[in-house]
Amino acid sequence: MRLTWQHYEIVPLALGGLLASATVASAPWGLAILLGLWLLRRVREGRWTVRTPLDWPALLLLGMSLVAWHVTIERPATFLALSRLWAGLSIAYGLINWATSTWHFRLLAAGLMGLGLVVAILFPFFMAVPPRPLWPGLYAWLDSAQPAFNTPLNPNMVAGALVMLLPYPLAGLCCSKCYRDKDIAIYVGVLRWGACLSSLAVLAALYLTQSRGGWLAGSAVLFLSLSLFERIGCFLSGIFVTALGGWALGSGYLRAFLKGLSAGNVIAGWPDRVKIWEQALYLIQKAPLTGLGANAYLPQIQAHFPPNTKLYPHAHNLFLQITLDLGVPGLIAMLSVGLVAFVVGVRAWGIYRRRGTGVRAGLAWAGMVSLVAMGVHGMVDATTWIVGWASPLPWVVIGTLLALERQARDDF
Repeated sequence: MRLTWQHYEIVPLALGGLLASATVASAPWGLAILLGLWLLRRVREGRWTVRTPLDWPALLLLGMSLVAWHVTIERPATFLALSRLWAGLSIAYGLINWATSTWHFRLLAAGLMGLGLVVAILFPFFMAVPPRPLWPGLYAWLDSAQPAFNTPLNPNMVAGALVMLLPYPLAGLCCSKCYRDKDIAIYVGVLRWGACLSSLAVLAALYLTQSRGGWLAGSAVLFLSLSLFERIGCFLSGIFVTALGGWALGSGYLRAFLKGLSAGNVIAGWPDRVKIWEQALYLIQKAPLTGLGANAYLPQIQAHFPPNTKLYPHAHNLFLQITLDLGVPGLIAMLSVGLVAFVVGVRAWGIYRRRGTGVRAGLAWAGMVSLVAMGVHGMVDATTWIVGWASPLPWVVIGTLLALERQARDDF
């Protein structure tokens, strides 16, 4: 295949998305790069983008982002949040327009597996050490790594990214019918070994975060992965899950885990989260149609609650946070985006699985499970929304799913 500069469009797309999502200072540069790609597509192809089922929800999100900018009382924080939203939409549409060949989807599969491996390896140097160590010696080493980074990341944020990346390497391990493309046997072999390494690394990292929301979402991902095993794999996995459950019940670890969900001495405790959600619901009632401005939760709490109120950076619930940021119309738009992506993923998965197009079938399955993981984790946190650094990740998943469905329609 003859490669042209268009095949490398993914590089400025990734760079622009990262800059637009990082800091207030870097956001204008990232948005400028992404805008340049839109203009280039218009000049080169005579259109801004191909038509997709995502168009109307995306337009509603853009409209509500302008409303959020108008009503906010915290312009810098809102600008960064909206920059992340605009960057996410640009990433999704960029992938839809860019991914038009098998080579592109192979690159996406390998890239998402590799990203999970990189995050899993680097997180000890950037994540705050959880306050409840399971292995004291290991966490003492993690604690010694922290001085290298002045502002460590929240473990729940790391877990939110990990659970969305976990389905991609698992697809390489569990989907025996997904990676049988005989014309790329060497690539498939490398992909399987990479999938094994990435799966182990991501699972280990997820365990070390001690994020209970991450563990719940990760359990959902592992459960769904059983559907892709062949009979012997499903049988062995069933034995493993049964043995693990018996150990958890017998050792009392499961009881400690459930008790931890209702512990109120840390931010992850259940009573604390209930208080946060009550505060969020109260604020939503102030402006249900417009929201209170993206990423303005903290100043709104300070403005509407007594001075001694315990402060948190966001609502710790994906759906409440979206409503706070963009109002009920924004929530409807975002739910529509997720539903559209999931439905087209199901359609693409069915087509590619029947046709025996392995890598693309695995990508479609992993994308659907990744959206499920985001929803499960979103019940207790909002780190994959525009309040967190992992905000571009859902848009990568969404863009990949719509690109797969578009290619399936064109090919078959």
